Amino acid sequence: MYTYNGGNRSDIWNLFSNGSIEREMVYTHTNDDEYIVRRSVISDIEYNIKSDNMTVNIIHSNLGNGKTCLLEFLMCHLSEMSYVYKFNECYSDIEHELREISKIDGRKVIFIENYNLYIDIIKKFRYYYDKSWNIILSCRTFINNNSIYKLSHALDKKVEEFYEFDINKFTDQEKPKIICSLRNINQAEFKDLDEHRALNLLKKSGQDCWSNTVMYLFKSEIVRKRIEKVFDNILSNSNNTEVVIAAIINNIVGMNLSYSQLLCVIKISQLNVSCFRDDNIAEILTLGDGKIEIKSSLLSLYIIRSRMLHSQVIGVMKKMVLNADLLMDNNAEMVKRLLISTSNISELFYKKIPYFAFENTENELQKEILDYYDSVCKVEYYSKNEFFWLQYAMAAMDLENYSLAENNFKLAHLYESKKNHDFYQIKVQYGRFLLEKAILEEDETAPIQILKRVNQEWKDVLLNNEAQQYYVYKQIEKYKKFVCKYSKCFSNADFNKAIKLIENLISTISKCNKNGRNKNIGDMAINILTETKDELVANMLKYSLTVGSLRA
Repeated sequence: MYTYNGGNRSDIWNLFSNGSIEREMVYTHTNDDEYIVRRSVISDIEYNIKSDNMTVNIIHSNLGNGKTCLLEFLMCHLSEMSYVYKFNECYSDIEHELREISKIDGRKVIFIENYNLYIDIIKKFRYYYDKSWNIILSCRTFINNNSIYKLSHALDKKVEEFYEFDINKFTDQEKPKIICSLRNINQAEFKDLDEHRALNLLKKSGQDCWSNTVMYLFKSEIVRKRIEKVFDNILSNSNNTEVVIAAIINNIVGMNLSYSQLLCVIKISQLNVSCFRDDNIAEILTLGDGKIEIKSSLLSLYIIRSRMLHSQVIGVMKKMVLNADLLMDNNAEMVKRLLISTSNISELFYKKIPYFAFENTENELQKEILDYYDSVCKVEYYSKNEFFWLQYAMAAMDLENYSLAENNFKLAHLYESKKNHDFYQIKVQYGRFLLEKAILEEDETAPIQILKRVNQEWKDVLLNNEAQQYYVYKQIEKYKKFVCKYSKCFSNADFNKAIKLIENLISTISKCNKNGRNKNIGDMAINILTETKDELVANMLKYSLTVGSLRA
């Protein structure tokens, strides 16, 4: 049973600055925007819930753009009209719980945060759900692009049947509400601005999204000093520091380990940690029910950047990988897989956040990351794992170390072939590797052969793996850059071959892109390739005229 809490400005400041969500406050303000600003998608989700059909609603955004707040609001709001359940963790009797839920008369709404971690659990839902069930899921945008296809298979439903809600950007209806909320807490830069100037500031400084708006607030001397004072006290205790870093990794990477599991993989005894007794840590972490959670993903990134904790974070990651086998099998594998994903490492270190740029050079960080991969490559789980060698190759590409990348791709291909299955992510990234290496290096001997190999790899992906199509489309700009660079040394025969290869790739994309969730980015890829082809045709004509005049 919820209690009501009117709250005050400090509660809203805490929500903005360190991500502290008070559920009683949410429940008190489900009919206004005084605490959590109601997002425009709420009405659409509510409409879906009230329908007579089972619906799957996916809320996705990049790190720190409001998924948790929106889910918390929806749980409180929908509890007034439905039976609301939130998945916390898996026990052996999960199917018993699902059976009991299915017996309840009335509308049921199941919430799962970071659904990509629980595909195997969600797969069990299809044996129990009916039209009275509604599922609301959340996920980061870049993860959802791939995981939605696994979800489709798990629930035995078409991707097109899912409702997707991208909340990365503020809508025009939300912007005045955001400004009003900032004024209500007397945020200095917004307090006395008229709406027109406030909207311009929100666009310029906050870039119309929550993550950048909150990072802008961290510029405030009051907020910054408060956070730095808290972290100064934490840094005075090495065990507490390591626990906080482990919790940050746990949150950003999305491992969802419990407090005891985190302590296990960093090999620190609870007796040596004062987390539960430390008010400073309570400002940053939520501790309870065996869980340890960072209150704000953005606060995590701010801490890593402002305190230059990159080396310490990498050290804790290595420790977690080496000790992962102390956990149960499924969790051990999850830790080892997630902690070598270049996407997760990118979220920790490379995510572009305004106002707090790198003070060390990016090359230094990338070298540390390569050293991290090298230091764990002999771990048994990794040594013959094609996913590991692919991630290591991608990390080498980020540092433009293409000889190391090429070696790691060879190992990825080797271990893939031994398992007798196609790993389509390797094909996407190997095509990218061939293009990037040739763009950086001067090699005019075989550009057409490179294009043929890229076409071969990507065509295989496009025709056989819908989940990876998006990632091919994201690389098309590199395809254009490669062609533009090497067309300067093309012969007439090369021009014709390149044009045919481009036409073939356009045809393949068009075949795969008639409808579906990747249609917009697929259309953009077709436009880029069409422009590239048109430029080649024009250059071929110039080449023919030049050769003709020289012969004359």
